[in-house]
Amino acid sequence: MLRRSMIPDEAIADLRARVDLKALVGEYVRLVKSGASWKGLCPFHNE
Repeated sequence: MLRRSMIPDEAIADLRARVDLKALVGEYVRLVKSGASWKGLCPFHNE
Protein backbone atom coordinates (compact mmCIF):
# COMPACT_ATOMS: atom_id res chain seq x y z
CA MET A 1 0.00 0.00 0.00
CA LEU A 2 1.37 3.41 -0.97
CA ARG A 3 0.96 6.35 1.38
CA ARG A 4 1.13 9.99 0.43
CA SER A 5 4.17 11.74 1.86
CA MET A 6 3.55 14.27 4.62
CA ILE A 7 6.20 16.48 3.00
CA PRO A 8 4.80 18.64 0.18
CA ASP A 9 6.22 17.98 -3.29
CA GLU A 10 7.21 21.65 -3.52
CA ALA A 11 9.37 21.36 -0.39
CA ILE A 12 11.16 18.31 -1.80
CA ALA A 13 11.73 20.07 -5.14
CA ASP A 14 13.10 23.15 -3.32
CA LEU A 15 15.48 21.02 -1.25
CA ARG A 16 16.74 19.17 -4.33
CA ALA A 17 17.36 22.50 -6.08
CA ARG A 18 19.35 23.93 -3.14
CA VAL A 19 21.38 20.90 -1.98
CA ASP A 20 24.01 18.99 -3.98
CA LEU A 21 23.05 15.50 -2.75
CA LYS A 22 26.03 13.83 -4.46
CA ALA A 23 28.45 16.13 -2.64
CA LEU A 24 26.65 15.67 0.68
CA VAL A 25 26.53 11.86 0.49
CA GLY A 26 30.06 11.81 -0.94
CA GLU A 27 31.34 13.28 2.33
CA TYR A 28 30.40 10.01 4.07
CA VAL A 29 30.35 7.32 1.35
CA ARG A 30 32.74 6.67 -1.53
CA LEU A 31 30.65 7.13 -4.68
CA VAL A 32 31.43 5.51 -8.03
CA LYS A 33 29.99 6.66 -11.37
CA SER A 34 27.68 4.03 -12.89
CA GLY A 35 26.25 5.17 -16.21
CA ALA A 36 24.26 8.34 -15.57
CA SER A 37 24.01 7.55 -11.84
CA TRP A 38 26.30 7.31 -8.83
CA LYS A 39 26.53 4.29 -6.51
CA GLY A 40 27.97 3.77 -3.05
CA LEU A 41 28.11 0.94 -0.55
CA CYS A 42 25.87 1.03 2.49
CA PRO A 43 27.88 2.52 5.39
CA PHE A 44 25.99 0.50 8.03
CA HIS A 45 27.34 -2.98 7.24
CA ASN A 46 30.14 -4.76 5.37
CA GLU A 47 29.37 -5.93 1.85
